Amino acid sequence: MKALDDEIGRQLARAIAAGQLRGGAGKPLEIDEAWLQTPPGLRMAFQVLKSAGVPPAELELFQRRASLRAGLAAADDEPTRLRLQRQLAELEQDIAFRLEALRRLGQG
Repeated sequence: MKALDDEIGRQLARAIAAGQLRGGAGKPLEIDEAWLQTPPGLRMAFQVLKSAGVPPAELELFQRRASLRAGLAAADDEPTRLRLQRQLAELEQDIAFRLEALRRLGQG
């Protein structure tokens, strides 16, 4: 088993030297509030995406929601206000469905 561990260590060192990995390999995971709020079944997958610099798809939806809310607050005519309210309601429903699906997936 020691020989296998040594070989893994050598391969990791080569990959870091070649720039294929960031120099954080082998460090313990940082357990923060986001980690604890993530369903256990999704934690490692989300950590891999986070380490790779890939934001969650829901982040774009939250940004779009903020933009719609700002547009709604600035709307000065009723047709625009109604259109933005409808878009915001649809987006919030989509966000709620996605978050619920993630919650259920993470429990499985």
